[in-house]
Amino acid sequence: MPRGKSQTLRSLELFTGAGGLALGTHAAGFRHAAVLEWNPDACQTLRTNSKAKAVEGISRWSILETDVRSVSFAENFHGVDLVAGGPPCQPFSIGGKHRGMDDGRDMIPQFIRAVRELTPRAFILENVKGLTRQAFRNYLQYALLQLTYPTLERKKDEPWLRHLERLEDAHTRGCQDGLRYNVVHRVLNAANFGVPQTRERVFVVGFRSDCASTWHFPESLALSRCVAPRPVGYGSLLGTPWTEAPSHCSARYRRAAPSHGRPEASFATMVDNS
Repeated sequence: MPRGKSQTLRSLELFTGAGGLALGTHAAGFRHAAVLEWNPDACQTLRTNSKAKAVEGISRWSILETDVRSVSFAENFHGVDLVAGGPPCQPFSIGGKHRGMDDGRDMIPQFIRAVRELTPRAFILENVKGLTRQAFRNYLQYALLQLTYPTLERKKDEPWLRHLERLEDAHTRGCQDGLRYNVVHRVLNAANFGVPQTRERVFVVGFRSDCASTWHFPESLALSRCVAPRPVGYGSLLGTPWTEAPSHCSARYRRAAPSHGRPEASFATMVDNS
């Protein structure tokens, strides 16, 4: 059911780092139940910016320096509307050792656990483009199916390929009971959304199946050689207002992005109306 106008959409931010994605969801209208990060330096960055009120509203952020593996999500964050986060990318990065799920830093299973325990109306997972490489294609499909059917858990001592087979059976059968999400994913380049940096990332977005939500990824904002006066950040991907381009750009780019360049409605609106 949609929330009343006086109620605020709440999110839980995992693997927050310095806060890029958390700022995007904040700008899109979500208020964070907590932002979780284990790295002390990243947490200090968050605290410093929060104390300085670097962005309106972030002084109220609850910053928890902790390992998500020790967190009981259901006990502490029940009722959030959105789970968002970018699990560590080193297991899948081109510059890493390419160990994937065999890397102890792979926290995608913890993100899936958070979705399973909290049953949010929507989730956003972000990671490096390397996750889509041929070497990790089966694992990506495995993660996508787990996010589609979070309650179809891996059994104790069950090989992951056997678990994948059970997920594929459920998916092709098309009548799996229990919690289910409608999941889409796409590789996006931040440079195509007003950010002055070539940064390709895969985004996985899911809406709980009982939520009547229709959503698609936004089209690229073609700024050509024009550089935005300030980084837009992830907020643009979530449907918040675009920044205007500099005055030396053509008139086409000196205004907000045309309607065909944005989602039909903002991400927060879609979650709120679900």
